[in-house]
Amino acid sequence: MELTNKKIEEVCSHFLGNEKIESERIPYGHINDTFEIRTEKKKYILQRINDGIFKDPDELIENIYAVTSFLREKIKKAGGDPDRETLTLLKTDKGEFLFSDGSGYYRMYLYITDATCYNKADREGLFGESAKAFGRFQNLLADFDAKSLHETIKDLHNTPVRYKNLENAVSNDIKGRKALCKEEIDFYLSKKDFCSVITDRLSDGRLPTRVTHNDTKLNNVMIDDRTGRGICVIDLDTVMPGSLLYDYGDSIRFGASNAAEDEKDLSKVFISDRLFEEYTKNFLS
Repeated sequence: MELTNKKIEEVCSHFLGNEKIESERIPYGHINDTFEIRTEKKKYILQRINDGIFKDPDELIENIYAVTSFLREKIKKAGGDPDRETLTLLKTDKGEFLFSDGSGYYRMYLYITDATCYNKADREGLFGESAKAFGRFQNLLADFDAKSLHETIKDLHNTPVRYKNLENAVSNDIKGRKALCKEEIDFYLSKKDFCSVITDRLSDGRLPTRVTHNDTKLNNVMIDDRTGRGICVIDLDTVMPGSLLYDYGDSIRFGASNAAEDEKDLSKVFISDRLFEEYTKNFLS
């Protein structure tokens, strides 16, 4: 269902009362519908949650509130500004963090001013700033009880499950394309013993269970316009229990690649050693 200006105004009234608003769709992001909301004094972000992807919006918002509340206290104690350094959920007129009607599930955040998201590390140090932000995110949440979080997308990084799905797809070959990618299939099938390295160690306690972001792209960090530093990790829909290795690995997969995720010319796809080293150094710092 396409959202009209009238519908957006109606939804906003449950968060902002009778304040007059202006709205503008933010075209970035592939999952939720996102709008910048402007009033006379402040700006906000309104999102309609994609409940086709996130089957239980109530559990999703419980995760976000738990994590951001925890972060706010840590940021305050460190002398920081929690309104800029973590997401701030607004309550509805019923005191809830979600508004729902026949058109969907909605949430609203304070807008983080004087900061920008970047889709590509097109200047020196930008990728490293995202690494520091995600490293700090992990550090601040190190003593949060990650096992208390809901699994908003089941088996997102469960590599043995993904591997089993691959084996089933190869076995069934429902589109008759197996012969076209035999080399790639053989490569992955040869890695069976390796695919459960992280999940096995999480299960037996050799790796600690931590809060994981699970979508650690450069564009999920707000970069301060004045200082050029990463100040806030956003898009917390997939915060779940897991290993911080998931977040590190996903950052490298996305950010250290020299090509877009959907690049079809594989000759253009390679890892930049410089970006790999820049991210690793700053994440560990």
